[in-house]
Amino acid sequence: MLIFADYPSQEKTAIFSVAPASDAENIMGWIQWCGAYRSYAFFPSEGTAWNEECIKEIYGFIGKQMHKLKAHKQEKTQAKNIRK
Repeated sequence: MLIFADYPSQEKTAIFSVAPASDAENIMGWIQWCGAYRSYAFFPSEGTAWNEECIKEIYGFIGKQMHKLKAHKQEKTQAKNIRK
């Protein structure tokens, strides 16, 4: 089981640290925006190993963040159209 925590940043999009639930201090990687993919992506720390369950958790978390981001953009577009 993994913990995804907001990481303080000045970036336009959120950055999340990824750590095992058993040791939240041991950051094993980061999830942040990757412009080349136009999506959130996972950046593992050097020397870490990932099993199928961890990868599924990361995949699910990225999917949720992308859904939130798209919903937020739609809300902004709708609000902008109402003001016109």
